[in-house]
Amino acid sequence: MTDIEGQALAADLETAVREVAGVTGLFRVGGVLSNVADAGAEILGLEGARPPLVRVDAAEEGWSVEIAIGVDGIAGSVETSRRVHETIHALCAARGIPFTKIQVTVAHVDESTTKD
Repeated sequence: MTDIEGQALAADLETAVREVAGVTGLFRVGGVLSNVADAGAEILGLEGARPPLVRVDAAEEGWSVEIAIGVDGIAGSVETSRRVHETIHALCAARGIPFTKIQVTVAHVDESTTKD
């Protein structure tokens, strides 16, 4: 898979994950320095479009996918994370893309939707 194909996969995964029940948003993944560099480049207009919020990386044995999500407090972090993982797995499998890791991180729980 080329970098362009990896970027297309990341964009498609981002679209699919946004549609998963219980997901309220996506967040940048990666370290502080890479996020600052991406944000700076985006502000300066150095990149054609904002970087995808899903990280797709190549490894010798397969690809890894990393995503950080916000979840609806009522839907629950565990169930929402499971649905996101299944969505990523299904999309990659349908395209015949071998992967070694799917990492789903809950970065935020929307408290306005939690049970009282």
